[in-house]
Amino acid sequence: MNVGSVGNQPCVDARSVECDIVTSVDFTEEGVCVKAARDLLPGETIFSECPLVLGPKLPPEDGQVHCVGCCRLVSTEKVLHCSDCAWPVCDPQCEDLKNPKTHGLECQVLKLAQTQNFRFEILFPLRILFLQTNNKPEWTSLIQLLSNKKSEDPNIHDLNTQNNHVEFLQDNFLVPLAKVEAETGTMILEEKSKELLEKIFDYVKTATFEAPNNSPMQLYYPTVPLIPHSCTPNSFQTTTEAPTYKITIRANSPISKNTPITSSYINLFEGTHERLFHLKTTKNALCSCPRCTDPTELGTFFSALKCLGTRTEPCGGTQLPLEPTSASTMWVCDKCKIELPNDQMVQFVRHLGGEVAKVLDRKPTADELEEFLAKLLMFLHPNHFYVCQVKQVLIKLYDGEDLAKTKGDICLSLVEIARKLYPCGGLLLVELLHGLFEARFSIMGKSEDLVKNEDVDELADLVKEMKSITEALFDPQLAQVVTQDASTFTDWLKNHH
Repeated sequence: MNVGSVGNQPCVDARSVECDIVTSVDFTEEGVCVKAARDLLPGETIFSECPLVLGPKLPPEDGQVHCVGCCRLVSTEKVLHCSDCAWPVCDPQCEDLKNPKTHGLECQVLKLAQTQNFRFEILFPLRILFLQTNNKPEWTSLIQLLSNKKSEDPNIHDLNTQNNHVEFLQDNFLVPLAKVEAETGTMILEEKSKELLEKIFDYVKTATFEAPNNSPMQLYYPTVPLIPHSCTPNSFQTTTEAPTYKITIRANSPISKNTPITSSYINLFEGTHERLFHLKTTKNALCSCPRCTDPTELGTFFSALKCLGTRTEPCGGTQLPLEPTSASTMWVCDKCKIELPNDQMVQFVRHLGGEVAKVLDRKPTADELEEFLAKLLMFLHPNHFYVCQVKQVLIKLYDGEDLAKTKGDICLSLVEIARKLYPCGGLLLVELLHGLFEARFSIMGKSEDLVKNEDVDELADLVKEMKSITEALFDPQLAQVVTQDASTFTDWLKNHH
């Protein structure tokens, strides 16, 4: 299977070749692997594809249900219903009611039920089943994938919930469908066994992606789920808005031929334990990349704590986990060598995280946040991700020339960390570079003293770095911000040099 996309043509099919074949998908005993079919350069498109299936993002907020067509959230007090199956709709004329990727095909099955219990959890797997009628090649690929996929060990709660959904879909929809098929001699869904449903339900949990801009929709792409997660990925993703939701995977660093493609599906600006927890709960996956296995997280000390020592005074050392990916690891001080169990450290950090959330929810002033930050620094390494999280909010509160230096210094500290965690750039790094540029330019632009050449060089380097990253990111809004920074700097140079 080879994937890609052609120029700017619309996504009629899920995949089409762009320029030349740049990836290959291999099914091996170890699993599925997407590899580079040739050498790739940073920013080069690896492949593009549109979703095969669209469905509601669950669960909806209290007092709301999804439109079975467009997935838009509708108040339960104002619900209208599909004229055929009686499921909730935003409008009886909703265009997506006829869309084969959403409600267009499933309606004939949903109307067979004798229940008004609208369980939206069954819609996505049912729509996946309809690939066998509206996209046979992709259905065949999916069946091959499911047959090669290693089964995971779900927890009892997840397993019971999944079995409940499978039984509900079977008893209320697929069993009545089988009777209709037998009576009419017309086969609508040939493959719909309980075993297959269980595999699809299990796969959908980790293979779907949220639509951009907080859309109440989740998407299923054929190839993207095959790309494994890494906290040091060699590719990045961009997704267009409705109606295509086209996703493009691009290289963020040089990739040699036959190298597996990796991507990131979680927030990388968190510590190792938090990243691995979110990865497990959302994708049921693990990560053993260079960052996750390094106690210092590539030299950033992003999860490090200050050691409080064994006596009345802290020893001044730093606590780090011996084996960051192990739940039973010990944390050891690099100075006094005291050891503490992982669960104790995790519980303490979780408590601090709760305090951070409470303080930020109160919308504190800059002075209040500075005071809270000072308290955090009694326990956490200056580069700890919770410290960085507070600093990110703090720099947005700094306003005025008198705070420009402080803002710039904090931005620089965050930039130095982000450069290590995002060596190939990224949205967050550009945002921090922009903040650093604003702070430094504010000082230099208002200075009545002779401007130092090194200050001018620093701004020039910042603009160059921002331009380089945004050119690869293909983000129009971000590019506009960077273009404005570059223009501001260029105009200043014309007037002062």
